[in-house]
Amino acid sequence: MALQELKVNKLRTFLSLFGVTIGIFCIIGVLSLVNSLQASIKGNLDAFGSNMISVTKWEWLNSSDYPWWKFVNRPQVKYREYEFLKRYAKNAETMYYANNTQTNVLYKDNTYNAIVYCTSDEMNQVQDIQLQAGRLISPSEYTRGTPVCIIGYDAATQLFGNADICVGKQITINNTKVTIIGLVKKQGNVPSIFFQYDYGVILSYRFFATIYNADNLNPLVFVKGKPEIANEQLIDELRGLMRQVRRLSPTQDDNFALNDIDLLRNQFYSL
Repeated sequence: MALQELKVNKLRTFLSLFGVTIGIFCIIGVLSLVNSLQASIKGNLDAFGSNMISVTKWEWLNSSDYPWWKFVNRPQVKYREYEFLKRYAKNAETMYYANNTQTNVLYKDNTYNAIVYCTSDEMNQVQDIQLQAGRLISPSEYTRGTPVCIIGYDAATQLFGNADICVGKQITINNTKVTIIGLVKKQGNVPSIFFQYDYGVILSYRFFATIYNADNLNPLVFVKGKPEIANEQLIDELRGLMRQVRRLSPTQDDNFALNDIDLLRNQFYSL
C-alpha cells in the first residue's frame, strides 16, 4: 500500500525527499560553520600563548553581581599606567599597550572605514604578525612616533584596487599623511577576539597619540608572565601595582579588570 502511494504520488514523494535532503545539508552546514568559528577563535586565543593577563576596564567573564554601571564609570587604562607596570612588575616577562578607534582612511578619491590600531613596540614579542610585503614598524619609529603604518589586506584592496602595490604609498588618517611600510597577509573571513588585521591599519602608540586622545578610546595592556610564574601570582602583583598607581585605599573596590586569557580559552574549549 505504501509503495503504491509512492508510485502514484511521484511529485509529492520527490518534494518530500528533496525537503529532507535540503534540511540535512542545512544542519551539516550550520554545524560546520559553528565548528569553524570555534576553531578560529581558539586559534586566535592560542596565538597569545599561556600565562597572559589583560589589564582593562571591562571584565570579560563577569560571573558576579557587580553592577554594569560601575564598569561603565571605571577609568580607562592610561599609557602612564602601562609604563608603571612595565617598570615595576617583576613577574612579567613582557607586556605591551594596545588601543584602537574606527575612522575613515583616505587615498586620493578612495575612502575606507578602517579600524586604526596602535601598539607599543613590545607587541612584536608576543604577536606574530605575518606580512605579505614590506616590513614591521622599527623600534626607532616606535620611539620617535614616525608617521608610518602597516595596513590590512582588505583595507589595502579597497583603497588601491590591488593590495600588493600599497607599500610606499601615503594614506591620510585624521588629516595626517601616513606612509605604508608593510602589508599584513590576508586572514580571511574569520572572527578575531582582539585584532582584525584585514580591516585595519596599525600605528605606533606615540604617533597615534599625536592624532587621537588615546586615553579616551579603547586602551588595554597585555602582560605575559615569566614561565615559572603562576597566573594567580602574576594577577596578585598586577592588582597591587594598579591599586598603587591609582591610589586606591584599602576600602575601595578595584576600578580595573585583570582578565586571564587562559580562563577565556578554557571557556571556549568547554563549548
